[in-house]
Amino acid sequence: YAVLTSENFGLSVPTFYIDLSSFDRASGLCTQPVDMAYYTTDPVNYEARFELNYIIDQRKGSVDVIREVLTSFNGFLVMSNGKLKLLVERDTGIIDGYFDEDNIIDGSFSREQLPRDGKFNFLVVDGCDERNDYRKVPVPIIIDFDRDITGEVRSTSIDAVGVTRPRQAAIVGMTNALGSVLRDYACSWKAGIEGYRYEVGDVLGITEESSNWTDHKLQLGPGF
Repeated sequence: YAVLTSENFGLSVPTFYIDLSSFDRASGLCTQPVDMAYYTTDPVNYEARFELNYIIDQRKGSVDVIREVLTSFNGFLVMSNGKLKLLVERDTGIIDGYFDEDNIIDGSFSREQLPRDGKFNFLVVDGCDERNDYRKVPVPIIIDFDRDITGEVRSTSIDAVGVTRPRQAAIVGMTNALGSVLRDYACSWKAGIEGYRYEVGDVLGITEESSNWTDHKLQLGPGF
């Protein structure tokens, strides 16, 4: 929020164009205590899900700074009703709405299976060590969903410079890793006016008989 609105080091975006309620919700998610033992083998007490330990480099542009801050908690910004809305990539367990034969326009549904080679199975999250001049500390995330079958290693990396806790780096990495593994299809369809209540980032349950899908979970992307 500060990087967006500050006139000294930010983009000087007027607060009128900021969806404050979405920032409040994102803040609540970030500060929520979670059991970090789920993400690592170390049993620890509950900690805040996301923290930001970040030094703003004056040589970087504001957009680059915002991108790095968002990476630290799997956040993203969208325009909604003329305001910047802050969303956080989340588990698809919570369904925001449903589409089926009652509200999908006949003949408009299509799906495309995403190629396997577009999915990574080895991820490195580059956090940083605040006790060592904020030097990068790699946290590897291995996803064994097809390595035994194909023998291929398809790697990628995430530059999470605001993350100083390995456990938080694991959360950032696991969210991205699961997204890569579980996103098998790209779909599109047409709907009536009720479809406009949903926004980028919402999770929908899709029932489509010709695809043999029942409550198949999809997350809306920017093309919606």
